[in-house]
Amino acid sequence: RRGMSAGTAAAATAAAAAAAAVALTVGCVARHGEAAMQKVELEPEPMNEQHPTTTLLPQEQVLRASVDAIALARARSNHGEADHMTVEMLRRHVFCKVTERPKPPEGALPPGLEVHQQELQLDIFRFGKWLRAPEGRPWLHVGKGPSDDGLYTVSQLLREHMPRGLSWFEMTENGTTTTVVVRGFKKFTGLQPTDEDEVSGATEHGGLFLYGTGGSAADASRIVVTVKSNGENGKWTLRRSPAGHLLCFAGSKHSTRVWSADVDPRPLYALPEAPSYVPADTIVHAMHKILERMDIATRETFTDIVVTNEYTLMLEYNHRNMEHVFPIDKDFVDFVAVLDRQGIPIPQVDAFAFFDRFGLPHVECTVHPASDLDAIVQCVRARQDN
Repeated sequence: RRGMSAGTAAAATAAAAAAAAVALTVGCVARHGEAAMQKVELEPEPMNEQHPTTTLLPQEQVLRASVDAIALARARSNHGEADHMTVEMLRRHVFCKVTERPKPPEGALPPGLEVHQQELQLDIFRFGKWLRAPEGRPWLHVGKGPSDDGLYTVSQLLREHMPRGLSWFEMTENGTTTTVVVRGFKKFTGLQPTDEDEVSGATEHGGLFLYGTGGSAADASRIVVTVKSNGENGKWTLRRSPAGHLLCFAGSKHSTRVWSADVDPRPLYALPEAPSYVPADTIVHAMHKILERMDIATRETFTDIVVTNEYTLMLEYNHRNMEHVFPIDKDFVDFVAVLDRQGIPIPQVDAFAFFDRFGLPHVECTVHPASDLDAIVQCVRARQDN
């Protein structure tokens, strides 16, 4: 980040790159355990060093039935039903909070379409209060403190069901209501504490953050390494309204905008004068430009794939005045992953082939045998380039 010395900057860059490599390593391991991804142990078990969160937290016991019902719906591929139940469950979770968003600007949506939007986030303040209370102290040595890393470490339910940002849309048109969920990444962690910018127990229990249950890095068949942009995490997707109108959804981690694909959203989500910076609106402008540059046939194919598969495209928006160890001359976007309808990244090889097919800018991506992990991590940590 800005203001660091050259030596500190180089170390930070290596750590950030290593964290990115770890994130995608975890994603590779996850492919071996997707069938069991939604499994949650419902019977209380005492915590231990190997499996510190194999059960629901005391406050989560009232959500047992919901967890079980969501797992059953996922197993039956009823993802819309599972999404609805997941949002209802998270609304009731003591460590989650819900923010009601105002209606989209006039002219953003087709006439007759009503949209109700909520943003769901972790409530770290309440988590911190609980850790200081007698009933929460047994988990303090696991989570290490009040942070999102700490909360994800102690709560298996939130690791599996609450990504880093979740936007919920209810759309009503011609008497019919449908829903759209726009997720961020599931929480991942680094290999060692210096890979993270928060003090927590996450890296000590890194196996908990694999998408599958019961897996470890030893189960991975390959390692995928990318160069992590140090910008604002963003997401972008397209869906159909109940009457079939094409809608765009894009924004930052905790704030998503919606607009009709046949309107220019830039006047509707106007950017403030520099040096002010609103990440969500800036990402909206960038995604509109990308879609606008596609020819009609390419845009139709792109839209069909994203809508049919309910993909969410994950990206980093790099602003020239923000969040960079080394200065950049102009803003740019890097796409980094594609999430499926459950919020799980599709294989990186497939994601980057998708980016290349549609001319989407992306970070570097290389694939290696899993046996090369130690050598790759050492190489990444030693990098000092931009």
